[in-house]
Amino acid sequence: MKNVLNLNSLKIDNKLRKMYPGLSRGVHKKIPNPAYDTRYNQDLFPNSIIIEVGGPENTLKETFYTADMLANVIAEVAKDEEKSSK
Repeated sequence: MKNVLNLNSLKIDNKLRKMYPGLSRGVHKKIPNPAYDTRYNQDLFPNSIIIEVGGPENTLKETFYTADMLANVIAEVAKDEEKSSK
């Protein structure tokens, strides 16, 4: 597995920061560790990304609201991609 940031994750993060400033904590690259498996099945599909939503300090309502905002962002990125491929 290559240790590179997925371009799609950067597009999503950039759009998220524009549409909902302050919501994203950024894109983090997982550094491979030979002591344990750090792939999370991302090696199976080259364009896969992991998006974590919420944490122990968030309520379920906040997490669902964030997921809705994230869905809006992903839809906008997909629209942008469709427009640029024409």
